[in-house]
Amino acid sequence: MIARRRVSITLTLTLLFALVSSSVLFIIGFTLSPLVERHFESLDNARLNGVGRAVSFVFQSETSQPHSPSWSGRLNEIVMGQNDIALAVFDAKGHRIYASQDWRLPEGLTQSPAPMSTLSDASGHTWHTRLITLQTPQGVQTAILAVNLSAHQHFMTSFKLALWVVIGIAALVSGMLGWWVTHRGLAPLRDIRRKTARINVGNLNYRLPDSDIPKELAGVVDALNVMLARLENAFQRLSDFSADIAHELRTPVNSLLTQNQVMLTKARSLEVYQDVLAGNVEELEHMSRIISDMLFLAKANNDMVIPNREPVSLHVEARQVLDFYDALIEESMLNVTLEGQAQVLGDRLMLRRAIGNLVSNAVRHTDPGGTITICVSQVADDISRFSISNTGTTIAPEHLARLFDRFYRAEPKKSEVQDGAGLGLAITKSILQAHQGDIQVRSGDGVTAFEFWLPSVGSVLIPESEKVSMPR
Repeated sequence: MIARRRVSITLTLTLLFALVSSSVLFIIGFTLSPLVERHFESLDNARLNGVGRAVSFVFQSETSQPHSPSWSGRLNEIVMGQNDIALAVFDAKGHRIYASQDWRLPEGLTQSPAPMSTLSDASGHTWHTRLITLQTPQGVQTAILAVNLSAHQHFMTSFKLALWVVIGIAALVSGMLGWWVTHRGLAPLRDIRRKTARINVGNLNYRLPDSDIPKELAGVVDALNVMLARLENAFQRLSDFSADIAHELRTPVNSLLTQNQVMLTKARSLEVYQDVLAGNVEELEHMSRIISDMLFLAKANNDMVIPNREPVSLHVEARQVLDFYDALIEESMLNVTLEGQAQVLGDRLMLRRAIGNLVSNAVRHTDPGGTITICVSQVADDISRFSISNTGTTIAPEHLARLFDRFYRAEPKKSEVQDGAGLGLAITKSILQAHQGDIQVRSGDGVTAFEFWLPSVGSVLIPESEKVSMPR
């Protein structure tokens, strides 16, 4: 697979900066050039108008003052000193009867008369011409005025050359300036890169400071800090998971190892070997349950537990769980009450496991002759509640918040045999969270109660005063 070439933000912004500034100068140049040309054209027209009025006055004055100087001399005075102005006069037949010293235009201009035109002479010079009709005693005569555009064209050529040079220099300067500005502007990003490069497993609690960060990068810093918090939390969960696995498996593994080493010290009877193998099977089953539970929790912590969705009656599931523990309930002479109805949308087996963990916990921690009360209710159209309470030893407040932690036990009695691994409540909480639910616990005055809430399927008709009591 060919790796894509990385694009430099600095280079990109530098080129864009130079392109924008050059485009602005181009627009100014293309707008300014026609304005300058029109300005020169306006000046030329003004000069031709002025010369045209003077020529017309000469012929008018010759008509009214017979003894004035000849009109040809007066015409020479008009164009004298204006090297870029040329003048010619033609009679009614188109014959040229006067031409100024600088007249270089071809003959036959009066045969296809046009009020204004642009012509070129034999030397390649461009002239802007103006045709004037004169009324004289000899009849209608025609005067052609011309102004040489060479000076203007030379100026425009120099102007455009200078403009292109300025645009090129400005583009280069703006590119350098854009690089400097971009480099300075990206300094906070380089600082973030340097700081994040120093983060490793030993300092995952480090957070990027946001006090001197531009507001445009504040969102990036916040997102990085949130990501670091998630990484720290995930790494801590992974560390705890590894420590919990090592802690819980070390005891049965050591027990198995020690027992087998003792058995191998000398020959034993068949019955002894069978007893040892039976004990090994129990330990291995216990280890298998721990591993399965830990894998379930690992999936739940990484949002990999996707429950099936089907209508589930909490009352029916609780009833079936109680039937499973019927022997233990009868042996301990417990008073068990189940009341209420509610339906939720979820995975039947997972919810039964969660309810089973709560019932098992209540049965094991209720003193003989105690009471267990299970109440199922629909507290709203979209929320169902399940509560289970049992009498027994009150749990200290400092332990309540940690009851749902893995392998946590709230100060068991010295004589109390712990047949569980301390994962039941943690699994229950993970199952409920996978169903968008929640659970809480409270304990006081010799009563401990667990309550959880789940989204309901819909409104469920609850039979009036429906209660199911289990005999002792």
